[in-house]
Formats: sequence, C-alpha cells, structure tokens
Amino acid sequence: MGKKCNACSFKENPENAKFCGKCGMPFFENSVELGVNSETDSSVKNVAMQIIDGIKREYSYFPNDGPINEHTPISSMGLDSLDHAELLMWLEKEFGVEISDERAMTWHNILDAAEYISKNI
Repeated sequence: MGKKCNACSFKENPENAKFCGKCGMPFFENSVELGVNSETDSSVKNVAMQIIDGIKREYSYFPNDGPINEHTPISSMGLDSLDHAELLMWLEKEFGVEISDERAMTWHNILDAAEYISKNI
C-alpha cells in the first residue's frame, strides 16, 4: 500500500509520487497548500485561497467528489447553468471585477479564475 489520493481514494501510489496514478490530481501536504510555482504572484495565490474558501463556505452543496483545491476542474463541480451564473456573480461581487460568460468558459480550474481575477482587480 502506498500514498492514498484524497480525490479518488486510490491507495497504490508510490510514497514519493507528486500526482495520483489513477486520477492525476496533485498531492499536497495539507488541503490548503497551493501547487503553483514560486514565480506565481502572491496575489494569485491569495485570490485562489479566497475563491476556495468562498466556494467551501457559500457553495458547499456543489457535488464534487473530492477536496476542492486550485487544480479542481470547474467542470467537476457539477454546476448547472444557474449555479454557474450564481458563482460568477459571487466572484464579481467578492472581487469587484466584471467577468463575461465567454471569459469564464475559458477557465479550466480555480487557478485560471484566480489568475484572471488578480490581473483585473
């Protein structure tokens, strides 16, 4: 038995693995550590943490199978069109930015949203 993935519960990952061999999610020392590189602006890291905290606080009903982190695919959050609109409105209100539906559709994960928001605050 090896390292257990928090996202898919796969238990046969080598102890030194950085990503799950089954689902590909990155491993973190704790659930709030961001997997962004050291060159990433600290404002992006802060925005990503605010988004994650807000989603956990405001939208705990989203049917996500695993923990939410900055690499969580937005498509895995089970959002219907109304949920998606509510999330965008929350992001706009929380960060004081305008986000077009077209722009939001280009985001693959929470980190993409954080990068956009931090550049437009």
